[in-house]
Amino acid sequence: MKEQNVQTQIKAKLKKVGWLVLKLTVTSYAGFPDLICLRYPGTVAFIEVKLPGKQPTALQSHWISLLTKLGFDTRVARSLDDVRDLLSEPQNKTS
Repeated sequence: MKEQNVQTQIKAKLKKVGWLVLKLTVTSYAGFPDLICLRYPGTVAFIEVKLPGKQPTALQSHWISLLTKLGFDTRVARSLDDVRDLLSEPQNKTS
């Protein structure tokens, strides 16, 4: 399996439960997490996708650490199991 396949599965499942999932293909920040996930009410998660058994690079680990210290949900995902807690239905917006 390719990393892209894992990423596609994660994106599809998150979008199905109301997440806006952004994949930056070009960025001036090398090592930045693969996916930026946004959902009402102001929830943000950063996901670095890796194949099982693979580890983030030193630069990726730096970003994961920095974003976590800033208070963001930042994680490495190797399968849907690693994002299972994000797959719950969003809270309803109040009008």
